[in-house]
Amino acid sequence: MARYLEFVRGGFRFRRRIPSVLIPRFENCEIRVRLQCRSYADAKILAIQLASITEQVFRTVTDNPSLTPGQIGALARGMYEGFLADCESEYSHGAGKAKLADWESQEQVKQKIAALIDGYRNSLEIQNWPIAIEAVEDFLRQKGVPPLDRETPEFRQLCLACFRAGVEAYRVFLGRLNGDYSIVPLDPMIAQSSVPLAANRRTTQSSPKLAQFAAEYFRQSGQQRKWNKSTVEHRVSSLRLATELMGDRPLGDYTRADLRSYFETLARMPAKYAQSAKFRKLSARECIALVEADASLATLGTHTISKHYVAINQVFAHSVEEEVIEKNPVEGAFKIVSKSVPKSEREEWSVAELNKLFKTPIWAGCRSPLHRKRAGALVIRDWMFWLPLIAIFSGLRLNEIAGLHARDIGEVEGVTAFIIRADQPGKTVKTASGERDVPIHPTLVRLGLFEHVAAIRKAGQARLWPELKMGGADSTYGAYASKRFGAYFKYFGFVGRQFHGLRHTALTTLGNSGVDEMQLKEVGGHVAASGETARYYKGATMVRLKATISRLEYQGLDLSHIG
Repeated sequence: MARYLEFVRGGFRFRRRIPSVLIPRFENCEIRVRLQCRSYADAKILAIQLASITEQVFRTVTDNPSLTPGQIGALARGMYEGFLADCESEYSHGAGKAKLADWESQEQVKQKIAALIDGYRNSLEIQNWPIAIEAVEDFLRQKGVPPLDRETPEFRQLCLACFRAGVEAYRVFLGRLNGDYSIVPLDPMIAQSSVPLAANRRTTQSSPKLAQFAAEYFRQSGQQRKWNKSTVEHRVSSLRLATELMGDRPLGDYTRADLRSYFETLARMPAKYAQSAKFRKLSARECIALVEADASLATLGTHTISKHYVAINQVFAHSVEEEVIEKNPVEGAFKIVSKSVPKSEREEWSVAELNKLFKTPIWAGCRSPLHRKRAGALVIRDWMFWLPLIAIFSGLRLNEIAGLHARDIGEVEGVTAFIIRADQPGKTVKTASGERDVPIHPTLVRLGLFEHVAAIRKAGQARLWPELKMGGADSTYGAYASKRFGAYFKYFGFVGRQFHGLRHTALTTLGNSGVDEMQLKEVGGHVAASGETARYYKGATMVRLKATISRLEYQGLDLSHIG
């Protein structure tokens, strides 16, 4: 059922809890709305609309600090206590005590106090609230309450409450000067106020520090979401950098300006600060100083900064969900102009580039197994030969191809396919929908993939690419392959091109051929459906998927020298 939507007798109801820090403003703990509809579909639409409206209301209230009558009363009580303490300090201790020993001085003090009472009462009568502005704003600063707009009714009420507090404080003190300690405040606001002095956001002292909160969040998320080792390591290193540049402070202490400054600083960090020995022992500020002194050093790209954004945003978003803070300061803070080429240009390979790639020594002939970049007559049909070809004719991910076993090539519903499962060490899928069956493209059959599989089986090998070694933080075969291909692509001038771009090219080309979107997602291993669609859509048959894969064609691609 949709979020905030619940079924009640005779229909549906929208129900949402009000953030605890806003409860005094709403004078209620939740919002309930009976939906005037009978169908679940209509109720779901209304619930989504109401969720959006209430979220906007919460943000508007948060962004416009104000005070409830109860809070004004609590602040008035605080001012009363302050006035009374000042009187006791000034007229009952030290030099003041000597004055009170003198009968005439005591009478003068009483007259002064009586005059103050009359003055405050007169200000109340004529509503002369502006003369209390300075005193009220000083008091709010002392209490840590966010500044209020002087033009709001609440601020004016608080100024008048200041007069009421003064009248009561001086009246009680005047009684004490006369020896009567039984006098108590009579003004209902002063006598009955018991609402805590609460600002419209949690005080920074009450919220946990960033490092402590984030470490626990990453630990829980790593277990619940089953993050792999490299994801956890990146989150932790990103947090370490954030606390180094911004300081490890209570969560409620960070502002949007702090986060914006953080992302701007990241844009000045060297691109290889985490990998290069040149930067490894330096602080972040020292790394930035080196970059500023040497214009030839590249800085972090937007893609990398975006990863840091995701890490820190997850922490603050979770703290909002847990009501540790009211508003996520990361929202709207990431406004860095991209210095790199657009994603589509960076990831997709053109047909011209593919033709150039497949005419390099791995496919056209190399000198020897140890000299794969040197031209020669030897074509070695190993993992380096097959992985890029499989990628552009299947849309599989690098880790999925690199982890294939011989038994992962088999028939499913009478169709020969890649059977993608994370059932062995080194075999991974990115999401639950990544476990799938993808029919093998006719071009791969023509190029001899089945013969390679048969040779591996005959040799008694389990893995399809026995030469591939595990690598990377998550111990996958794809990590080692990615490193080798990265160096190979760079050597032959494919600047900015990555292996992942081959998969991206395949899926884009297949999508442009007009295939069904749901089937395209099935082939790519993306989440194919959700909600009502997932309930009824159970996936295409292998025969239909085979027809889908067969439509993957590259106009102008020349592989005649390989087949």
